[in-house]
Amino acid sequence: MLVAELAMTGMGAVTLYCVERTALTMRPRLEQEHAGALDRTLLIGGAAFMIGWEDLAVAYGHLDDALALLLLALATRALVAQLPGVAGICLGLSVDAKPWALIFLPLILVVPAQARRHTALWTAITVVVAWLPFVLADPGTLTAAQFGITNVPSSALRALGVTTPTTPGWDRAAQILLGCVLGAVAVRRRRWPALVLLGVGARIALDPGVYGYYTAGVLLGALLWDLLGSRRPVPLWTLLCGATLAVAPALTSDGALLGQLRLWLVLSFTITLLLLPARQYGPITPAKAPAT
Repeated sequence: MLVAELAMTGMGAVTLYCVERTALTMRPRLEQEHAGALDRTLLIGGAAFMIGWEDLAVAYGHLDDALALLLLALATRALVAQLPGVAGICLGLSVDAKPWALIFLPLILVVPAQARRHTALWTAITVVVAWLPFVLADPGTLTAAQFGITNVPSSALRALGVTTPTTPGWDRAAQILLGCVLGAVAVRRRRWPALVLLGVGARIALDPGVYGYYTAGVLLGALLWDLLGSRRPVPLWTLLCGATLAVAPALTSDGALLGQLRLWLVLSFTITLLLLPARQYGPITPAKAPAT
């Protein structure tokens, strides 16, 4: 068990490294112009991210979620390195590891139009090759994408007014659809670094559970945005998300209040990322600085 925990902790460090390299590739002058701010954001935001990651890697030991997030980070890194085929394979493997990673499919739209079909094809092939043998052996495998857990009082789903005792049948499909729509809107508005946080935000908002291992995905998306979305990197959303999802439950046991906090967190960063002024990025072209 210790070996598995160490391995998953290492995966978190690799994920953090991918985020750093992605930011430096998309903002090549970041290290020269904002070296102090970059170092502080990576130190403080990275520390918050690793704390959340350790909850995933050690407290829960969810290898599938860890793989999904690591492969997403690798897919993003491959995209900015202009490796659309590798990005498609990594994105497909992320979905193979955990079906909820379908919320990250709008990442394909970030690829320049001439390579987009190539990326989408490799994503589809990777998913089909992994799942087809199991589906052919037992069609009931498709139900693996569904889940049924208790709708706890502190969930954002409860705060939205859904009071069913367990997971509604439409819930997973709604999470994926909402995440993909928000991600597509982010790409359309030339702020694709937001799509990771928007996707996991859709999951948080519509999930009946409040498991601590969800936080790692939120912190990953928040740190990516903190590095790429603002003119000067500041770990604002990383710390806000960490405080709301991890610190608040230690300060109060009021389920209704915690549910409202989770919901308002998601609404706040969704509105901010999509509507307020931010750096803009077109199709990925690492050879030159993105338009601002």
